[in-house]
Amino acid sequence: SAVDPLHLPDVAPPDPVTAQQVSLDELLAYADAHAPRVRVGRQQAALGEAEIEAASPWLQDNPELGAAAGGRRIGSTTLFQLELSLEQRIEIAGERGLRLEAAEATRDLARIDLTQARWEVHAEVHALFYDVLLAKKQRAAADQLVAFAESLHDIADKRARAGDTAPFTLLVAQAELAQARQARVAEQQAGDAAELALAAVVGWPTGRLPELRGSLGPVRRAPPLGRLEAMALRHHPALRGMALALRAADAQVRLEDREAWPEPALGVVYARDGEEAGPATHLWLGTLSVPLPIWQRNQAGRARARAERELTRAEGGALQATLRARLARAAGAVDAAAARVKIFGTHILPAFERNLGKIKRAYDLGEIEIHQVSQIRERVLATQQQGLAALSDYYRAVAELEALLGTEIWPATEEP
Repeated sequence: SAVDPLHLPDVAPPDPVTAQQVSLDELLAYADAHAPRVRVGRQQAALGEAEIEAASPWLQDNPELGAAAGGRRIGSTTLFQLELSLEQRIEIAGERGLRLEAAEATRDLARIDLTQARWEVHAEVHALFYDVLLAKKQRAAADQLVAFAESLHDIADKRARAGDTAPFTLLVAQAELAQARQARVAEQQAGDAAELALAAVVGWPTGRLPELRGSLGPVRRAPPLGRLEAMALRHHPALRGMALALRAADAQVRLEDREAWPEPALGVVYARDGEEAGPATHLWLGTLSVPLPIWQRNQAGRARARAERELTRAEGGALQATLRARLARAAGAVDAAAARVKIFGTHILPAFERNLGKIKRAYDLGEIEIHQVSQIRERVLATQQQGLAALSDYYRAVAELEALLGTEIWPATEEP
């Protein structure tokens, strides 16, 4: 068929009123039914059905009824005259069949556009779901950093009160605590923004999602480029719709050519002449009128249809010509991000927590000074942030590659 069914998780969409937790699969199912872009796409697809309805009537023009009545005066005699006419314009070049063919192609293209909108939402929900999970990790790290800064502040305060350290040490600890609290506020805001973005994409009515249930997916390299190209040609709606778009353009060209044909009008005329004395005269005539296509032969419609067909061909050629390069760039981004994640490791937060604990113990034992604590903390924090940024870049790169493919890179049943 022109449109393959989109693979969706076999789960029921959650109820926004009662749901306490939602998984990725449940959000995907909900988004496919309620996402604003998908709902707009469904309405646009319904317009395609309306095009077929508009093309279906056998006669595109309504019959025309004419009437004339009056008197004819001959000398002193007035004669009553009545004339009625009925005329119907008809198509003789098979325009209806071509009109239906073009309308059906337009409907199928609208369905392709709907499938593409559904897939784009599917891929974006994937990416935003992981953004929210990573934002939670960032908030957890910010909480740990605040707890660490509070511990340092308490230690510095005790030492300052006992006269065991210089007064500026407490000032440094206070500055560290203020920075940590400010960073926690920023991470909280970033996490809220990520959740709101996800809720907006899936069409969640309350704007605030329940707790997300799930974990980050495995990190792996992209499949070979040849396999990716085959997947895109098979699954991506726009790529699968190129032949259909060209068929629709061809049908429109043929229709516009046929529209240049004259449309004769068949009719019947009845006339009655009445005299004051004597029988009335009744006249019946059949009529045929044919417009002469001398000046207007649908030149504008034919030229426009041919230009749009060439544009469709050019767009299809450009899409195919750039496909491999776009896939290569997207796969390269996935591989680069996966390599960065491998360098940092996926267990970033536990390592961050352990490192903060080691720094605190060293400072508590007097092995390092406050300025050294600040320097080490900055280095550890930068490493942690770079590791989480690598994870974020990886899942975003995967989503962008999947958007090009029109399907998930790794099926749910495929082992990492």
